[in-house]
Amino acid sequence: MTSEAYEAIIKYNLERVEFMAVTNQKIIDVNKAISLAGDSIWANESGPVNVSKIKYEFGFAWDDDGEYDNSINVWVEHDRPWEIYTDTDFPKIISKLIGHDVDWSEQGMQEHGLAHLEA
Repeated sequence: MTSEAYEAIIKYNLERVEFMAVTNQKIIDVNKAISLAGDSIWANESGPVNVSKIKYEFGFAWDDDGEYDNSINVWVEHDRPWEIYTDTDFPKIISKLIGHDVDWSEQGMQEHGLAHLEA
C-alpha cells in the first residue's frame, strides 16, 4: 500500500470518528443500486446509481438552544456526478431507507459522488 493510500484511509477514518462525535449521527452501509427517474433538470441521468453509504444527523452541533432539533441533514455517498440533483426518485428512495421524509437541499451542497438532502 502506498503512503498516499494509507494517509487517505487514516483521513477517512478520522473524519468518520469526528462526524459521529459531533451529534446524534447515524451511518448506514447501503451498497445497493437504486433507480433514478431520469428527470433531473441538470442531466438526463437515468438508470441505477450505486449508493454506498448514508450518513445523517438530527439537529445541528451549533444549535445550543435546540431550535433545530427536528432538522435532518443527510449525506449520500454514490457513484454519479452532482447533476443527479433534482431527480425526483432519489430523495423518495433515500427517505424510505432512513425512515424520514427528506428532499434535496440547495445546489451548492451537491458534489460529485456526494448528495445532500434535508428536512
